[in-house]
Amino acid sequence: MGTYLRRRFPPTADAVPEARTFLRESLPPTVSDDTAAELVLALSELATNVVKHAGTPFEVVVDTDGQARIEVEDSSPRMPVPTRAAPWAMSGRGLAIVDELCDRWGVHIAQNAKCVWCERDLSA
Repeated sequence: MGTYLRRRFPPTADAVPEARTFLRESLPPTVSDDTAAELVLALSELATNVVKHAGTPFEVVVDTDGQARIEVEDSSPRMPVPTRAAPWAMSGRGLAIVDELCDRWGVHIAQNAKCVWCERDLSA
């Protein structure tokens, strides 16, 4: 049986490590250390994007039931745009990292909210 947890964070740099800790503590103990580290990195990229580009409070949802689904919801209308960063660039790789680490990711728009989500299948 999986878990479904939700937590709200302010749009500050301190919220990103707090969100990582929330995710680490929310994952079931059956998730391997390597998979947990990769999911934490994916969440870190999504939360950093909110702080850097949306500047709004955000909610993180962790849903595990055969897969790990992480949602990061904010109230900015700005859509995330995957970019191809130059090799020397210090940023611009967040969504590419999420794409590499997760099996699926996407965006959906709800009333007054945007949700960027990613999923990773969990081995039995």
